[in-house]
Amino acid sequence: MSIVPYRHGRRPPRRQPLDQRSIVRSALVLLDEVGLDELTMRALADRLGVKAASLYRHVQNKDELLILIGDEISGEIAMVPPVGTWQQQLTAIARSVRKGLLAHRDSARLLASTPPLGPRRLHLIEQVLRVLRSAGLNPRNAARAAHHLNNFLMEFVADEARFAAR
Repeated sequence: MSIVPYRHGRRPPRRQPLDQRSIVRSALVLLDEVGLDELTMRALADRLGVKAASLYRHVQNKDELLILIGDEISGEIAMVPPVGTWQQQLTAIARSVRKGLLAHRDSARLLASTPPLGPRRLHLIEQVLRVLRSAGLNPRNAARAAHHLNNFLMEFVADEARFAAR
C-alpha cells in the first residue's frame, strides 16, 4: 500500500525559491499597485504566498526593503552619456531620472525618504557629481549642488505624480 500525502495524488505547485531579488521585484510590483503607504511586509508576504517571518531571512526590516527598492528603481534609470556642456548633461540626467521615477508609483517619495544607499543609486549620484566637478565646482560645492538638484527633482516628480493621480 502506498501512502499519497496529497489529495488525488497531486503535489501542490512548486514555488519559486524565496530570495532577496524576488522579494524586491515583488515589492516593486506591489508598490505600483497599492502605493507606498499600503506597502507592508504582511501584504508582500501574502503576495509571495509566505508568512511575513519568511521575508526577514532575506531583508532585516521594512526600512532595508525600501532601500533595496530604491536601488532597484535607480537601476532602471537610463545612464546619460557625457556629451555636451555640463548644463546639457545635467538636463539630460534630470530628464532621465524624471522618466525613471514616473515609471513607478510613489518612487520619488520612496527615494526622498530613504538614505542614498545601494550600488545603482550611488552610481547615479556619482554621475551627477562628475558633471558638477567637470563644471569647476570643488567637492563640497558639488555635493551641495547635487543635494539641491536631487531635492528639487524629487519634489517636482512627487508633485507631478500627485497631480496626475487626481
